[in-house]
Amino acid sequence: MLLTIEKKSLPSDVTVLEMGPTVYGRFTDPQLSDFFRRFLEHHGIVVKTGVKVARVKAMAGAVAGVESDVGEM
Repeated sequence: MLLTIEKKSLPSDVTVLEMGPTVYGRFTDPQLSDFFRRFLEHHGIVVKTGVKVARVKAMAGAVAGVESDVGEM
């Protein structure tokens, strides 16, 4: 994960979808996971946990949308 995020380098809407209950929970402890979540959100990134990606939609070679197990995002 890149920890030097500059808002100007990101598209206008960025969302991280995590299948587990916490961000990076498979390889971090709860305290570090919470740090990553707060860091991402501080930089305007939406974090959604407990989301299973079912399908990625593409348009002109770029991601145009994501469909999860609970609907479209």
